[in-house]
Amino acid sequence: MKKILLSFFLLATVFIHASAQIVSIRPDTAFRGQTLTTIITMPFMAFSTASAPYQNTDIYLQQGGTVIYCDPSYSIMNVYGNPPFTFDDSLHCDFSIPANAPNGYYDVHLLTYDYMGIPTDNLLTNGFHVGTFAGTIEGDLYFDINQNGVWDGGEPPLVNHRAQVTPGNLTIYSNAAGHYKAYLDTNNYTVSYLPAFSFSQTSLPVTYAANVPPSYTGLDFGAYSGQSLFNQDFYVWHHPMRCQPANGYTYVDITNNGYLTVQGSVTMVHSSNMSLNNALPAPDVINGDTLTWYYSTLAPGQSLHLGGSINNWISFFDPPAGQTVWYSTVDSVFDMGGNALTQYQDSFGFVVTCSCDPNEKFVSPEGATAQHYTPPNTELTYTINFQNTGNDTAIDVVITDTLDANLDWNTFEVISSTHHPVFAQMNANGVVTFTFPNIMLPDSNVNEPGSHGAVAYHVHTDSLLSDPTAIRNTAYIVFDWNSPVVTNTAISTITSLQYPSASFITGDLQFCPGSCINFGNLSTGATSYDWSFPGANPSSSTDANPANICYNDSGSYDVQLIATNALGSDTLLFQNYVTAFAIAPQGIQQSGDTLIANQGFTSYSWYYNGNVIPGATDYFYLATQSGNYHVISFDANGCNVEAAIFNVLTTVQFAVSDLEITVYPNPVRNNLTIRNGQSAINAVAIFNVLGEKVLDIQSEFKNQKSEMSVDVSGLPSGIYSIEISSSEKLAHALFVKQ
Repeated sequence: MKKILLSFFLLATVFIHASAQIVSIRPDTAFRGQTLTTIITMPFMAFSTASAPYQNTDIYLQQGGTVIYCDPSYSIMNVYGNPPFTFDDSLHCDFSIPANAPNGYYDVHLLTYDYMGIPTDNLLTNGFHVGTFAGTIEGDLYFDINQNGVWDGGEPPLVNHRAQVTPGNLTIYSNAAGHYKAYLDTNNYTVSYLPAFSFSQTSLPVTYAANVPPSYTGLDFGAYSGQSLFNQDFYVWHHPMRCQPANGYTYVDITNNGYLTVQGSVTMVHSSNMSLNNALPAPDVINGDTLTWYYSTLAPGQSLHLGGSINNWISFFDPPAGQTVWYSTVDSVFDMGGNALTQYQDSFGFVVTCSCDPNEKFVSPEGATAQHYTPPNTELTYTINFQNTGNDTAIDVVITDTLDANLDWNTFEVISSTHHPVFAQMNANGVVTFTFPNIMLPDSNVNEPGSHGAVAYHVHTDSLLSDPTAIRNTAYIVFDWNSPVVTNTAISTITSLQYPSASFITGDLQFCPGSCINFGNLSTGATSYDWSFPGANPSSSTDANPANICYNDSGSYDVQLIATNALGSDTLLFQNYVTAFAIAPQGIQQSGDTLIANQGFTSYSWYYNGNVIPGATDYFYLATQSGNYHVISFDANGCNVEAAIFNVLTTVQFAVSDLEITVYPNPVRNNLTIRNGQSAINAVAIFNVLGEKVLDIQSEFKNQKSEMSVDVSGLPSGIYSIEISSSEKLAHALFVKQ
């Protein structure tokens, strides 16, 4: 007999149960011949106020005379005992869809029982869809530059634009090549283009008719927008690190979805406990824990993939289990004139484990705390990882993902996949199917790196959600015709109440000593900030976006941010995050009238008395005037260093102190002429740079307005000091012996 509720349940409680209906079934679609696990969710307290289904025939799908019962191998006896039941008024149930089941929508039935054993048929009308594809339709979407309705050479594809197939209101998304492909049941269909914002269709016909089967190709649509907008998708994939001796994998996907050719660089900074194993293409620059790739041109519709083929991810040697690893990736985008357009940033951090589920689904931003608090109106990025851990190659992979009703399905956009092509289509119930035809995914026993795959997409939350609202998404992965592999459920709790999450960026990870840089705050939910910049001036800040943080000495420096609000704090520390380049010292030596700077720099600029000397760009300069000189030199990193030399003496005669005495020429080779004015000269002495007296002459004349010649031809080349003794005082000056 049916399980009877305890007698203390009141009649009012029974009334509540009797009115209960099924909230949802996920997934809500299947192909004929497929066996899949579903989750059926009832209203809150539904299983607390009534007896649950007693046997497998209490749960079934029905279309007319066709009834598909829940698989009897699943126990469904205990609501709060063992699986399939959970604590949130949901249960798990397997359905095996017969190969000859009619296509179309099925009602979902679930029977519960009141205290008298009287059943209530809880119903979800048209809640489940069964189908198979009898054919495909496909075509290309292109940006019609000249608006002639023909896809001419050089016209870029429209990426992530939509075609619609009716009946069924299937939405088909174009891939990075502008190609779309829909998998359809037998029917007569109409195919149309759904213009994106500011776009209008330019090609004919406006719609296509397709009677499936057979399959159709070449159903192309052209569209044009007068707004040449810049838009770029930036996505970084990662797979969790496993403990030694395994490798962690990642790749970077960039797609230019705009109509402006751009250039830029991708910089990845990783924690010091993970070292690079392999990357294809190899980074253009490797500087310690910083990897940099440059791209010179990325045309509209073009994609850049850093990570190579399936056997050549950007891979790292994993540290032992328990260690925390992280990496931060920045895409800096410029127009072809070198003007900065924007920056994209993505960061990951996780603890190395020895095992992990290779078939997983995760959402970014992850959200704060165990509740995954996420701000309203957030764009969510979902990634579905999969791996063939069987014993043979998987020919096709199909992923079914039912979008939560609290997501804005119109904003759905595929942004990346490890394998191409991938075709995405969405039905009217928000069920997205990703199809990887002929993927030929090797099993992990034959090729572990190549057995991995992933697909990622963006979607926004609905703008009118109550606070809080939990968004749950689960994916079902089918390898060929095997039973689905069910991923974990990715959860985001949409609420304005946020724990703080610290995050920051700077466009100046490497710079010259003496530079002052700015930091951009990417934190969420914080009301105050505590920055730490050891080695910089200032060394701390409480500004949201600190500016003019100056690093005067070369070296690598940590940066830490503590983001705080009323709920708590979040700390983010990047070790050796910024680097001030080492720069060689500079100095000037004088040889005669030639000034010589240290060599090894890429360029030089000489100055006289503070003014630039046109054309003086060598490491040496022939001085033509007495005075002060300095040189500014630049190294290969663009860093500059300055040196100066004062009181340079040239061949022009010079006055000695305030005596009316002149000495010339300077520099001198043989004879130095001394001419007195008003004061008589008593003696002349010459000293070398060590202060040693090398020449001592008693004056041969005492009369004023006379001159004498001093033979210095025997002195070695160099700088000397001349001491002239007059009747009034003792005076000194410098001269150069050539």
